[in-house]
Amino acid sequence: MFKHWVAQRAPSLGLLLGGGVAMLLAVPLLLGLLALNGVIDQRFEAADRLGVAREAEHLELQIAAGMVDVQTLCADWAEWDGVRDSIAGQLPGFLALNAAADWRVRLRMDAVVMFNAAGEVVAALGGWPDHRAVDGPVPAALRESWLAAGNGPRSGWIVVGTHLYFVAMEPVREGGLPTGRKIGTLLMARDADDTLTGSLAQRFGVRLRHVPAPAGDAQPAEREVRFEGDEAITQITMRDPRQHIAGAFELRMQRPLADLQLRNNRLTTVVIVLMILGSLVPFIIMLRVVLLKPMQNAARQIQSVGASGDFSQRIRVAALSRESQQVLKSVNGMLDQLERVHEVEGARDAALQASRVKSDFLATMSHEVRTPMNGVLGMTELLLQTALDERQRRYATTAQTSARATLEVLDQVLDYARLDTGRTELRLGPVHLGDLLEDTAGRFRATAEARGLEFGVQAPQLPHVQADGLRLQQVLGNLVGNALKFTPAGQVRLVAEVLARDLEAATVRFTVSDTGIGIPAAALEKLFQPFSQADSSASRRYGGTGLGLAICHGLVALMGGKVEAESRVEEGSTFSFTLVLPWAVAPAAALTRAAVESPAIPSAESLN
Repeated sequence: MFKHWVAQRAPSLGLLLGGGVAMLLAVPLLLGLLALNGVIDQRFEAADRLGVAREAEHLELQIAAGMVDVQTLCADWAEWDGVRDSIAGQLPGFLALNAAADWRVRLRMDAVVMFNAAGEVVAALGGWPDHRAVDGPVPAALRESWLAAGNGPRSGWIVVGTHLYFVAMEPVREGGLPTGRKIGTLLMARDADDTLTGSLAQRFGVRLRHVPAPAGDAQPAEREVRFEGDEAITQITMRDPRQHIAGAFELRMQRPLADLQLRNNRLTTVVIVLMILGSLVPFIIMLRVVLLKPMQNAARQIQSVGASGDFSQRIRVAALSRESQQVLKSVNGMLDQLERVHEVEGARDAALQASRVKSDFLATMSHEVRTPMNGVLGMTELLLQTALDERQRRYATTAQTSARATLEVLDQVLDYARLDTGRTELRLGPVHLGDLLEDTAGRFRATAEARGLEFGVQAPQLPHVQADGLRLQQVLGNLVGNALKFTPAGQVRLVAEVLARDLEAATVRFTVSDTGIGIPAAALEKLFQPFSQADSSASRRYGGTGLGLAICHGLVALMGGKVEAESRVEEGSTFSFTLVLPWAVAPAAALTRAAVESPAIPSAESLN
C-alpha cells in the first residue's frame, strides 16, 4: 500500500524534495547578501559624510577669506589720516565727502561707522535693515560688540533683525602708531545674507542658509553630517566678536554617492527576487504537473459533458491529489443530481405532453359528441310540437332536459380543454355593462323566484367598454348559477362597481355574493382546480362536473384579472374579480358621457 502510494506520487515527491533543498540553500545566501548590502550601505554613508565634511571645509575657507577682506579693509581705513581727523572733530563730513555714489558695490560693504572714545557715533555710511539708520542709536548687538572690543581689533558675526552681518572693528590711534592713544573705533559690516551666502551657494552648488543660535547653553555639533533622503546636511558655526555662538550656516547638498547606492540597492533587490523565484521553480513545476494539468484535463471533461448534455458521464479522479479528488467527487455528485433532474424534467415533459393529448382528446370528443346531441335536442323539440298524450310528453320533456344537461357538460369540457391547451381567444367588442348584467340576471330570475330567493342586480351607468361580452357573461353566469345552486334560502346579489376611471379605461369590480351553505377554509385552496368541489357529497347532492370555477378562473386570467373567493360556512360566499376595460369610443367622448351620467346609479330588482 505504501509502495503504491510512493510510486504514484514519485514525481511530485521528487519535485518537493528538490524545492526544499533549493530553499535551504537559498536562505543562507539571501541572509549573506542582505548583510553584505548593509555593509556596503554603511560604506556609502561614510564616504558621503567625508565628502560633505570636505565640502564644508572648503566653504568655510571661502567664508574666512571674505572675513579677511573685511578685516584688511577696516585696518587700512583705521590708519587713514582723514578718519582720525573726522573722529577728533577736525574734519566733519569726511565720509560723506569722500564716499562715491556706488560705495556699497565698490567697497562691498553695507555699513561703515566711526565711534569716538566715549562710544558716540561720529559718522556713518549705510544702514541696518529692520532698524533705524546708523546715525542714530546703533543696534544693541553691535554696541555690545563695540564695548567688548577693548583696545585691540575684533571681528565676528552679529544678528541685526533678521539679517546676519560680519563685522570688523579696528581701534583708531593718535598718529596712526600702534602705541598711540586710542581716540575711537572704526567698524565695517558686510550683510552675509545678501552678498555672501547667495554667491557661495551658487558657486559650490549647495543650499546655504542662516540658522539662529540654539537656546540656552546648547552647542551646535561641529561638522556633524546627517542625511534626509538624498540630501546631506551639516553646519558651520559662527561666533560674535566676544566668541559667543551667534548662529550657524546650514549647508544642504545632494549626497555624492546617493545614485550609486540606489543602483546598488536595486541590484540587490533584483538578485534577491531572482533567488527566491529560482527556489520556487520546483514548486511551480510540481503545482503544474500534480495539480494544474490534471485539473485542466478534468475541466475539458466537464466542458465535454456540458457540450453534449449527457449527464451520465463522470469525471475521472484516480490520478489526482486528495484535494482535487474531493473537488471532482463533488462535481460528480452534481452530475448525479443533474442526471436525476434531467430524468424528472423528461418525465414532466412526458406528463405535459400526455396532458395536452388528453385535452386534445377531450376537445375532439366533446365536439364530436356535441353534434349528434344537437340533433337529439332538435328532434325532441319537434317531437314536443306534435300531438302527444301526457305520458309521451313527459318522456319527451325528460329526454330534452337530459340532452340539454349533457350538452352543458360537453360545453364545459370543451371550454376547459381549450383553456388548458391555450387555444381560447377573446373576441373584443363594444359592451354596455348595464345591459350585460341585466341579460345575465334575466336567465336566472325564474330559477330564483322558483326557489324563493331574493335576487338583486346593481350595475354602473357607463359608456360602452371594450370587452368579450360572451366570455364575461359566461363567467358571471357560472358564478350566479353556483350561488343560486348552493343557496337554499336568503339572497343572491350581482354587483359591478367602478373603482377608477381615466381617459383610457375604467377599472370595474364584479362581485357575486350569496347567503348559502358557504365553503370551508381548507377547501378554498383547491376551489379553482378542475374536477374539484368543496365537498365530494356536493356533486351527488347538487350535481355538476367541478369545471365551472376552473373555467371562470382561466377566462378571467385571460382578461387580465384574478378571481378571488371569501366564504364562511353557513353564512355564504363572495366571488369577485377586477378588470381594466378600455373605452369602446374615443377617450374624450367617453369622459364627457361619463361626466353627464351618474357613475354608480344602481338598477336593482328583487324577486321573492
